[in-house]
Amino acid sequence: MKLFEPMTIGGMNLPNRAVRSATYENRCEPDGKVTDELIRFYTVLAGGDIGLIITGNAMVHPWGLTAPNALGIYSDDHLPGLTRLAQLFQDHGVYAVVQLSHGGRQTVPDLIGDRDVLAPSAVYSRSMKLTPREMTGKEIKEMIDDFVSAAERAQKAGFHGVQLHAAHGYLLSNFLSPFSNVRTDDYGGSTEGRTRILIEIFERIQARCGKDFPILLKLNSEEGLRGGLDPEEAVRIVRILDHKGFAAMEVSGGVYETGLSTRTKIKSRKDEAYFLPNAERLRRETKIPLILVGGIRSMERVKEILDSGTVDMISMCRPFIREPSLIKRWK
Repeated sequence: MKLFEPMTIGGMNLPNRAVRSATYENRCEPDGKVTDELIRFYTVLAGGDIGLIITGNAMVHPWGLTAPNALGIYSDDHLPGLTRLAQLFQDHGVYAVVQLSHGGRQTVPDLIGDRDVLAPSAVYSRSMKLTPREMTGKEIKEMIDDFVSAAERAQKAGFHGVQLHAAHGYLLSNFLSPFSNVRTDDYGGSTEGRTRILIEIFERIQARCGKDFPILLKLNSEEGLRGGLDPEEAVRIVRILDHKGFAAMEVSGGVYETGLSTRTKIKSRKDEAYFLPNAERLRRETKIPLILVGGIRSMERVKEILDSGTVDMISMCRPFIREPSLIKRWK
């Protein structure tokens, strides 16, 4: 079965094609530091024979929090705990990357005090019931620095790579979306302008961490918003990113306002893999290895998806919460 065949992405020789999708853990200190509880949580997961583990979204800035007790990677004070976490994965012989994130227009105001919620443009969020403040050019440059510094910390801690979170309505996906990014400067306007921040972060991480340090991407393939990012726009974005050197691209979708990213009532195989049609469209545009996430539950459906050749790996979240050793049982 193809699921159990090895796969190499970004120089990582993964033992199989199963990915634990980044999942908010709610197990860190309020300031984002690693706890014993988080270590215990990942120790169980690391023993489950999963090919690649992506940590829950690690915050690159303290004012971009989307939930309490989330992992932090915005300060060198986080390094001892991050090093301890990376060592856990190394001890288990498991490949692990850190997902780098900022909440953007979905930042929770109560978690950042009286500071402004920042986004590419001042576009009202129905889900958060707020209008964020448009970032200045200087703030964008500083945010790029935050992502790059976070990647450096991940490398220094001993992780195998990082994933840029450009999905689900968080900051980087805010920039990509024509709904939430109506800027007229270099970071808005055309698809190329809206994609610019991703490319600059990618290139600067490579410059600092080396081209052998894998950078993955989680990309929205649709938002479900009128005037927002749709599969056709995702295709245009992927065409721009195709030859940049991303190690892999995880295909997802949705924002808080539409909720497409987390669907419930997956009762049959036809309900699974709801972003597969979008992945099929992206496959025709890129040679970047694709990872599919979204409602995948059964080994039978996994076999169908991987045998089709549309994607290279499958990614799951809730199944691993319920059963961390799922891949072991399937084997």
